[in-house]
Amino acid sequence: MTLPDGSPLPPGLTIDDLPAWMRQSGRRVEWGLVLAVVLGLLSVWPLIVRGGLPHGTALELYVQRVAEMADALQDGIIYPRWAPTTLYGYGSPLFNYVAPGSLYPAALFELVTESSPVDGVRFMLVAAALAGAAGMYGFVRRRWGAIGGLIAVGCFSLSPALLFILPYIEGEYAPMIALQLTPVVLWAIDRLLDYGRGWDFVGLALATALLLLADELLSPYLFLLVGGWLIWLGIFDRRPRLTRALLAVVLGSVISAVFWLPALAEQSLVTWVTLPDGSPAGPLSLGELLAPTRAMDFGAFNPAAVRNLGLPAWLLGIAAAFGQLVYMWKNARHARQALKLSEWWLYFGLVTVGLIGMVARGESAGLPPHLLLGLLVLPVSVMAARAAVWLSFAWNSQLKLFAVALLIGLPVLGAFPLLHPPDWPANFGGTDSTARFHLELDGYGLATVAPGRRVPLPLGTNPTPSRAVIESVMAGRIDRINRTALPAGRVDMIESGAGGARLLVRSSEALTLDLYLTAFPGWHVQRGTGELSWVSNPDGQLRVEIPAGAYELAVVFQGTLIQGLGVALGLLGLAGAGLIGFFQKWSPSPFVLGERACLTSREARAVTLALGLLLAGLPVALSSPGLFWEQSPRGVVLDDSLPLRSYTQTGLDVLAYRLGEGKTVFVPGQTLDLTVYWRAVRSIPENLQVAVSLTSVETGQRAGQSYKSLLGGYPTSRWTATRYVRDTHRIAIGPEVPAGSYLLQVETWTCGAASLAPCLPEQRIEFFDVQGGSLGTALTLPILITVRPASLPS
Repeated sequence: MTLPDGSPLPPGLTIDDLPAWMRQSGRRVEWGLVLAVVLGLLSVWPLIVRGGLPHGTALELYVQRVAEMADALQDGIIYPRWAPTTLYGYGSPLFNYVAPGSLYPAALFELVTESSPVDGVRFMLVAAALAGAAGMYGFVRRRWGAIGGLIAVGCFSLSPALLFILPYIEGEYAPMIALQLTPVVLWAIDRLLDYGRGWDFVGLALATALLLLADELLSPYLFLLVGGWLIWLGIFDRRPRLTRALLAVVLGSVISAVFWLPALAEQSLVTWVTLPDGSPAGPLSLGELLAPTRAMDFGAFNPAAVRNLGLPAWLLGIAAAFGQLVYMWKNARHARQALKLSEWWLYFGLVTVGLIGMVARGESAGLPPHLLLGLLVLPVSVMAARAAVWLSFAWNSQLKLFAVALLIGLPVLGAFPLLHPPDWPANFGGTDSTARFHLELDGYGLATVAPGRRVPLPLGTNPTPSRAVIESVMAGRIDRINRTALPAGRVDMIESGAGGARLLVRSSEALTLDLYLTAFPGWHVQRGTGELSWVSNPDGQLRVEIPAGAYELAVVFQGTLIQGLGVALGLLGLAGAGLIGFFQKWSPSPFVLGERACLTSREARAVTLALGLLLAGLPVALSSPGLFWEQSPRGVVLDDSLPLRSYTQTGLDVLAYRLGEGKTVFVPGQTLDLTVYWRAVRSIPENLQVAVSLTSVETGQRAGQSYKSLLGGYPTSRWTATRYVRDTHRIAIGPEVPAGSYLLQVETWTCGAASLAPCLPEQRIEFFDVQGGSLGTALTLPILITVRPASLPS
């Protein structure tokens, strides 16, 4: 081993005996960062070793949107705002309202590597996991050393939310990218404050822009967390370069104006609709949040995961709080310094307590429960990192090495039940326009990126599929011409692409031309150098009055004025960040990382040995059904449910049902949670809708209903016969519901045509008991629900 200048170490000294600044320069490998990357890789290892991606989650829709964006990029559209094959092929301004930061890089990866959108999504998830692990490590170790950084990485990257719930249960691709980028932004703030270099300034601006562009739903909350951190630093730290950091963050938000300015300013140009095709989920509860992770049933197509923080994370957080108090008590003379180190910890503690308080009150801040859980993971992981303070109480060196290995190994051990998600097909399936079109015809994810997300529909539209459009898509190209009332041969398609269409007009008279393109500001109909005006027809599609003659007509989506202003602001912010970074004056910083910022050689060996033993035992643990995962036999539900065997003539069986918490007595204002377990015994050609009704025993009147456009939240024509499907329902018992006894009745039916509106039953499915006797078209669950009068105020 040599000193930073190349000279050898004096006899009897090791690199761990050197001062911190010399150790950092003398090391050739930063083992803490290497181990952090290993933990990041462990969190996404199924995506690395397996092909394809899971079906039945939002990942399936994100892949299709990446493919659609890649098609637009290939057509020469630098920033697509129009999704041409969504909304039954009529197109929609989806990309104007969906953040591009997660879709765009995956589409570029597909084009550059000539791979598939599936590979692009997998690459982004793996790259984000590595960036998040490195960012969390770099951010935390500046304060509590390498061991604290590794604890934070373990609690963050291996949390149930990022490890299992978001990627495999919900498929929330874009929120995962946003969550992984947040530690990178926090780390970039530290880099700029500590060193003040030009590239640190540019890096913080770009990282902030990427965070804001990652996801339109979760990114604003994460940006508030980052902004609150900067304000906190301004109040308690008052670093000299804080103004630069604020400026970099502001410029990052200006760069992201390319998306958020049009998305906010053009809200009124669309109608926001939430389709009933998601699985309803109740609010998080404190007990659920703190519960240990239980074994998953791999016999379920959509297994239920405990929405928890992970036992190691919050236990380490509590231990950290006690450790901090004990440390300050034992080191009273250094209390001011200890309190100084705790100022930033106090900020994340307040965020954690605030979010847990919202969970306890049943609030969600407008976020779905699983995204609120993801938001909570980051501050909890930072809190848990302070558990490294306990190492200061281990005077014996061997005991300290054991404590280091234990603290870092606990998050890995706690993640064991979730490290092996259920298998999925290696062949993802088609991602071309035909596959995207079929997915929407099946009623899944119409013009959106995730089930349950709001859909931006142009004003006045209620689209239904057109047979002409369907036939043209099957032929390989969408024919945009509505030929219903058009004389034959007068208008023909030349080409149709992501940016619009080119038409050839040959008519001796003026015509009214209807196009299968959803009307939205930004469309331009050009004849030569002139432009024709257009209006919206009763179906919400483009209508153009075209003059007589022989000429080409170009229908092009060029965007709106506000979209152009967003692009100009984004370019201005990018240029400003680059110029400031290039001309920024800085002097070498005296900043040096703390004594514990690097693992000693003995600590690195102890942690490596502990992780190696855990990972070596992982295959044995995961190959033991019942320990961390279960595999229910065919036709059996291992969940805490009540068996109920019923059959249908379509090949669909009811296996069991489960009431939330087993509760059967309610008062008005409460919500009834019900899960019905279904199984397909053979291929089902139709897609079924479902409704669960709360029906009065005395009057037969319905007192409440839960309707879903897709049974189980996924097209039944795509179900596999090897796994059962959970179908969850929530029925609100309103104040108008009279007291009495009620039954739960399940109905399912086919829908003759896809529609945004609830489909009227066309062919109800009949249920049969195990002896083959008919139960009618409404399956009554063998349980009585009691509604009691609301208690009067005292």
